[in-house]
Amino acid sequence: MISIAEAQGLILAAVSPLTTEEAPLLAAFGRVVAEDLKALWDIPLADYSAMDGYTFASSSGAVLQIDSFLPAGATRSIPVPPGSAVKIMTGAIIPPGCDTVVPIEDTEVHGERLLINSEVRAGLNIRLRGEDVIKGDLVIPAGTLLRPAEIGMLASLGRAAVTVVRRPKAAVLATGDELIEAGMEPAPGQVVNSNSYSISAHLLDSGADPLPLGIARDAREVTLRKLEEGLAADLLITTGGVSVGDRDLVKELLVELGGEIKFWQVSMNPGKRPHLVRGAVELTGGRYRVISTGNQSSGRISSLTRSNGLMILAPNASLAAGEDVDVQLLDRSFEMGILTP
Repeated sequence: MISIAEAQGLILAAVSPLTTEEAPLLAAFGRVVAEDLKALWDIPLADYSAMDGYTFASSSGAVLQIDSFLPAGATRSIPVPPGSAVKIMTGAIIPPGCDTVVPIEDTEVHGERLLINSEVRAGLNIRLRGEDVIKGDLVIPAGTLLRPAEIGMLASLGRAAVTVVRRPKAAVLATGDELIEAGMEPAPGQVVNSNSYSISAHLLDSGADPLPLGIARDAREVTLRKLEEGLAADLLITTGGVSVGDRDLVKELLVELGGEIKFWQVSMNPGKRPHLVRGAVELTGGRYRVISTGNQSSGRISSLTRSNGLMILAPNASLAAGEDVDVQLLDRSFEMGILTP
């Protein structure tokens, strides 16, 4: 029997890199980029106004002549004369002869005359060319998980598609004559196949494409065909059929299909120690706090729905209120702030 860490190490050692594919920008969200992405141009592309206001030379003084109007998307190549100002909108390019922008609310307009009522200095309220990204910069290295921020950056760089690592195909197979599918009402002795759904949801959350194979009944040929189908995927996850009962066929059939059993049992609760206790984590008064979500039986789904972490207790250990404990977070519900104990 091996430890949890040893089991994880053996699993990770068997993992090999997946192939890549090109994905449209939105379809690339949540994927891992497979290429170094460099800027094809400066961001911003020019000196832009950061707000609605008036632009002029900072040396012009506090009383100016209003020259013209410059909306976003428009450009002006003729220099603005000293002592004149241009009304400018957010996102418009700063015209030649100007080096500052004063917000509208800090000005007074009297006919064609403009009175400045605030600080004036060069560069004020101007987004300078290349202040965010310079052409040729490495902005997203290969191996980066593409979050909304990276998707926005890719769009800014003019990318409509990107090379990403292919999503792994993960087959999920449940075994057992007692199982029925979701949507059916169980008769005495029957159990709804909930494991396949929770495992598939975890796979989706981890960036994989689940391939539910349904239920393999406790018959050799049926289970063999299902396993063969699952082995065509990148990953096969089975539930049930690996104990020592007369109808536990999975281990035997996997070996028959050319597989090798690297390990079988893991030292962890239920059944062994250490004990992994389902708990709800919250941030209170600047400190993390976790409490048990109740009955820890492996068959209690309700304690899982109330938890977002696992307290990791050493074998035969007990824990008193207020003591420190290691916790493995299970999902993003804690960061999202949607789960309370």
